[in-house]
Amino acid sequence: MKTFLMIIFFILLCVPIVRSHPPSKVELSYDHDSQVLSIDIWHLSRDLKDHYIRRIEVTHKKNKPQVFYLNRQTKKNHFKYEVDLKADAEDTVKVKINCIKGGTKSVVFVIPEQEEEDNEEQSTEKKQE
Repeated sequence: MKTFLMIIFFILLCVPIVRSHPPSKVELSYDHDSQVLSIDIWHLSRDLKDHYIRRIEVTHKKNKPQVFYLNRQTKKNHFKYEVDLKADAEDTVKVKINCIKGGTKSVVFVIPEQEEEDNEEQSTEKKQE
C-alpha cells in the first residue's frame, strides 16, 4: 500500500512538468529601417488563458534586459511579438522566452547587415534607360 501511494504521489508530482514546455521554435529577424526586432514564437497551447508564453526578455549588448510580460498567447500555435530595438549590424541580441507553466527557451541572434535593395533597384533602372 505504501508503494502504491508513493507511485501515485510521484505521478501527480510529474503532471505539471509534463504539461510545461518551452516554445518548440523561435525565429528572430530585424528590420533596420523601422528598428524593430521580430520574434516569431511557436508554442502549442490548448487553453490560451491558462497555458501561454508569459515572459519575453531581450538583452542587447551589455544593456539591462528589456522584459515584456504577456497576459495570454494570441494564437494556439504560432504568434509574433515585435520589440523596438536600435541595433547595428553584427550586434548580438539574446532572447529568453518563458512559458507560464515552466518551460524556457533562449536564442542568440546576430543582427545581419542591412540589405541594399533600393540601391539595386536604382541601378537596374539606370541600366534599362
